Amino acid sequence: VNPPKDSYLTGFSQGSTRRETGLCVQKLSTRTMPVLTQAQTAAQEYVDEHGLDRMVTKMMNTVVDQKPEDPEAFMIRWLADGLSKEKLEQIGLAKKGSQETPAAEAEA
Repeated sequence: VNPPKDSYLTGFSQGSTRRETGLCVQKLSTRTMPVLTQAQTAAQEYVDEHGLDRMVTKMMNTVVDQKPEDPEAFMIRWLADGLSKEKLEQIGLAKKGSQETPAAEAEA
């Protein structure tokens, strides 16, 4: 293979039949992953550190599986059910009773 060339043609004969075949060579980009900006890198690190992609995927799978009439309220409840009573109180939310929750139903 001659790097300056980008296509090759060769022939061969079989009996009275002549055949030709060609080959195109294309240089692959050395850049396989997009270059991220500093802000994008910081955002991805934050998402990875807190497991947000996994959590949101699990929540969305539960919503799609259960198809609640009010998906927004369902997702809020699903997220809140994953927090302790103390954490909810700390962020200004109160947890009512210990009724069956979407997150608990999904794990059952």
